[in-house]
Amino acid sequence: MSLVSRFFVAAICRWLQLSAVLWTVSGTLLGADESSAKSPVYLYCSVADARLIQVLSFDSQTGKVAKSSSLGTPGEPAALTSSADGRYLFASMRDTGRLCSFRIDSATGGLTLLSDVAAGADPAQITLDRSGQYLFAAYYEAAKVSVHRVGADGRLSDAALQEIATAEKAHAIVPDPTNRLVFVPHTGPNRIYQFRFEELVGRLLPGIPPYLQRPEQTGPRHLAWHPRLPFAYVDNEQGNSVTVYALRGSSLVPGQTSSTLPDDFRGQNATA
Repeated sequence: MSLVSRFFVAAICRWLQLSAVLWTVSGTLLGADESSAKSPVYLYCSVADARLIQVLSFDSQTGKVAKSSSLGTPGEPAALTSSADGRYLFASMRDTGRLCSFRIDSATGGLTLLSDVAAGADPAQITLDRSGQYLFAAYYEAAKVSVHRVGADGRLSDAALQEIATAEKAHAIVPDPTNRLVFVPHTGPNRIYQFRFEELVGRLLPGIPPYLQRPEQTGPRHLAWHPRLPFAYVDNEQGNSVTVYALRGSSLVPGQTSSTLPDDFRGQNATA
């Protein structure tokens, strides 16, 4: 999801009075077609306390958002991601350690549960690889990453194709634009784990080096790629900053770090 979409999700969730569970809320804009105002746009919000995913419809002509439908989930939903064609939605259940996939009704945006598989303690973030054939997951408590196959029907493989132990507080997992590399920020040990990815078989291999060590009290948490250039931007939770990284070979090289706070700010903060 784009940075603009994330801010839009946060604003809508506050409008729905979900601020108490905002940290568990994620959303994906689907079906957007800027060339046609008639194309449906749907917003999906995880509502952890209610154990449901709320579906909202967005009118691109008026800017109005309305509740469309909702679906109960087998746990407290957290991270969401969608297939590139908008046919399937995927969700992690942080309290039950499960991963789910849903079929999206192209006419209404409604959801139908397709698969519900055991995964591991606290899957904080999920992401599809660029081909859409595999679902990556990073686990905050289980201290690992996993790869599940995604079938042509949107169903997840019952068992992970691969699980790799990393470190505590894995908080994101993101492939690079070529789909040959995968990076996993960890807030606990202040590391970004680096992997090579073999798309043909869905296998992760340790990068060289296997991780990038960052200074204490940095807390790398989320990572996003520049849309055109070989640069990644990482949000530092404890550092209250954003660092830009250049991609050199198969490794990230840190560059500029910019604070997210005014120079005269003296209070407590975290860029979660």
